[in-house]
Amino acid sequence: MKNDIYRAIDQSTTNSMMILRMISEESRWYTVNELSERLDMIPRTVQRYLVDLLEKVDGYQDDKIQLHTAKNKGVFLEITAGADVVGFELYLLEDNVTFMLMKAVFFEEFTSVKRFAMDNFLSETTVRRTLKTFQELLEPYGISLKRETYELVGTETQIRMFAYSVFWRIYRGALWPFDIVDQETIEDATERVSTSLRLNLTHVQKNQIGYILAINIIRIRKRHTVDMNPNWKNYLDLDNDFKRLNKMKAVFESLNIQKEGEIYFFYLLMETRPKLYENSELAQRIMAPHQKNESDIYLATEALMRDFSSEIIDIPEKKKETFFNNSFCAHLFCTLFKRFSVDINGYEYLHRVAEYYPNLFGKLDELLDKLYEETQNELFLEKQFLLTRYALLFSSIKPLTYFEEQVQIVLDTDLPKLAENNLRHQIDDTLKYRYKVHFLNKNSAHQADVILTTISTPMMMEQYHRGKILYIGPELSARDFANISNIVIETMGNK
Repeated sequence: MKNDIYRAIDQSTTNSMMILRMISEESRWYTVNELSERLDMIPRTVQRYLVDLLEKVDGYQDDKIQLHTAKNKGVFLEITAGADVVGFELYLLEDNVTFMLMKAVFFEEFTSVKRFAMDNFLSETTVRRTLKTFQELLEPYGISLKRETYELVGTETQIRMFAYSVFWRIYRGALWPFDIVDQETIEDATERVSTSLRLNLTHVQKNQIGYILAINIIRIRKRHTVDMNPNWKNYLDLDNDFKRLNKMKAVFESLNIQKEGEIYFFYLLMETRPKLYENSELAQRIMAPHQKNESDIYLATEALMRDFSSEIIDIPEKKKETFFNNSFCAHLFCTLFKRFSVDINGYEYLHRVAEYYPNLFGKLDELLDKLYEETQNELFLEKQFLLTRYALLFSSIKPLTYFEEQVQIVLDTDLPKLAENNLRHQIDDTLKYRYKVHFLNKNSAHQADVILTTISTPMMMEQYHRGKILYIGPELSARDFANISNIVIETMGNK
C-alpha cells in the first residue's frame, strides 16, 4: 500500500519480522550490537524484541524452527529442511491486534468495540486506538468505516482492490485465509477461468485468481456488488465473443455471481495483468474494442508512446509492442482504481525511484504533467502508480542510471592488490544496478567524490581534502554495504 502493510499494522510486529528476516539470512550467531546497528535501535530494545520472538517461536511449536540465545554470542536461528518460515511470519501477523481487527471488519464480523475487546482479551481503549489506525490506512483510498456498524464504506472497486492487495501481500498463497469460502470450489473455478481465457497460468497465478474470486464472493454475499460503469462497454466487446463469454458466465453462475457489473469488472481486472498480453491472439482481442471505439485508455497510451519518444528516449521498434501493452495495462489500472501505488500483488516496484534515480524521476514527472495537460485524462494524475511503471518501461530500453550523475570513487586500502581488487568488484557489483559509479585510479583521488578506505578516517582526512571519506572493513559486512549506499545517495543529492 502507500505504506508497507506491515508498517501499517504496527511497529512492534514490523520490528519482530525484520529481526526474524535478518537472523535467517545466514546460519550463524548474530550479536545484539550487530542487530542494533542494522535496525538503528538501542540494544535494550533489540533484547526486548528477541525475548518476545523467543516466546513466539516456542508458541509456534515447530521443531524445525529453533531460536537459541546466549549472553556472549547473541542469537542464532536454527532452521532445518522443511521449516515453514513463511507460516511463522503469518503466525506473527495473525497474532497482531490490527490485523485481527482488519479481518473482522472485512468479513463483517466486527459488531462492537466492547464485544471485540472481550473476545480478544483487549481493553476497549486498545480497540478504539486500533480502529483509528485502520481508518488512517483506509483514508487515502477513499474508504472509511461506518459508525456503529463499522462496515467498509466507499466505492466497491476501491474496497475490492484494497482487499486484493492486502490479503495477497500478507498471505501470498501460503494459506487459504477465507474460511467461509470452499477452497476446492474456487480452485475448480480458477482452472475453468484459465481455460476460457486461454491462459497457461503458473501455480502462483492461479492462487492469486483464487484469492480474487474468494474476495468477490465474500463481498457479494454481504450484498456489496460492483455496479456497471457505462465506459466499460467501450473497453469490452463481450457480445461478439459469445463462446468465451458463455464459458465465463458458466463459471460465475456456479459461484452465484450473475450481475453484469461483476462480470465486466472481472474481465477488466484480468486485463490489467501483463501476463495476458504474452498471448498475441488474446492481446489483439483485448485491444480491438479499445482501438475501434478510440477509448480514453487507448488514446492515452498512444499519447504516452509519442511523448515518451520525444521527451525521454526513442522507443526501439522491436520493443514498441511490449512497451504499448505494459503501459496500456497500467493505464487501465489507473482508470479502474484511484490513489493506489501498488497493483494486485501489493508491491511497490522501484518505490524509491526519486531517491535512487532523481534525474529520471524528474523527467518522468514532467512527462506525466505534459500528458495530463495535453489529454486532460485524469489517469495521468495517478503519479504514485505510473512513475514506477514508466521507470520499469524505461529500464527495458536503457539502464535506470542512464540520466544520473556519475559518482567517482577511489578505494585506498592497506590490502594486497588482489584482495583490494576483489573488494572493489564486490562494491561495484552491488552498486552498479542502482547507481552510476566509476572507480578511479588512486592517482586521480583529487577528482573523487567518495574515498573508501580500510585505514583510520582521521589519518585519511589529512591525506584527502576533497570528497567524502568512509571507513569500511577488509571483509565487507551488511552494514558496510548500507553505509556505502548511503554515502553514494548523499553524494548524488549534492551534485
